[in-house]
Amino acid sequence: MSKVKITLVRSTNSCLRKQKATVEALGLRKIRHFVIHEDNACIQGMIFRVRHLVAVENIVEEEPVKKVVKKTPQKVEEPAAAEEPIVVDAPVEAAEAPAAVKKPVRKAAAKAPAQQEAQPEEEPKKPVKKTAKKAEVKEESMDDNAGKAEE
Repeated sequence: MSKVKITLVRSTNSCLRKQKATVEALGLRKIRHFVIHEDNACIQGMIFRVRHLVAVENIVEEEPVKKVVKKTPQKVEEPAAAEEPIVVDAPVEAAEAPAAVKKPVRKAAAKAPAQQEAQPEEEPKKPVKKTAKKAEVKEESMDDNAGKAEE
């Protein structure tokens, strides 16, 4: 897309507010100050509003030349062949194979039975109700009062 160089050549002192705002929106601040924008319909409309205050030049963009760089293939060194052949002593029997593959056991599950055997079962403690103690204390005090009255 082409670009446009916009230069402010006249002052905005005696202009309308809309024209001052348009010059400011274009990014122009002082006389002989220039900005470069993409050439599109929006910018062209703004230029048309303030055409008596600005000078416009089209800038042709040259596409950068892409350099083609040929990559030379790198030599990959192959590992040296093993001088000693690999000797297998005996084939693995089918019975040994499953023994070698074991599923991991959870540590917590493994410890749980051992802990249960080591610790004897304890009876759960019954929670002591505070209200029950108060009631017992009141009954005892009533019994004491009744015993004193009988004497």
